Amino acid sequence: MSVNIASTTPSEMVCEEARSLLSNGMYCEVRDMDVCTDGRRLILRGCVRTFYFKQLAQELLRNFARANRLRIENMMTVLEQPSA
Repeated sequence: MSVNIASTTPSEMVCEEARSLLSNGMYCEVRDMDVCTDGRRLILRGCVRTFYFKQLAQELLRNFARANRLRIENMMTVLEQPSA
């Protein structure tokens, strides 16, 4: 079954490009994040071990979001365990 590229919506293209930026980066912690858009926001979802990685994913997409006139909404969950 072939995929008709012409049927890909602009929103899907934006999401795929954002996912590609994360997945091709050197930080494996953020490679599998879910990225979607509603046309105004670039929404990040997923789980990471620390707040650092949550911020890192957002920073990696900052210029991309700005170029596409999207606001980043970072809904990622931090699984960090408090220090004892």
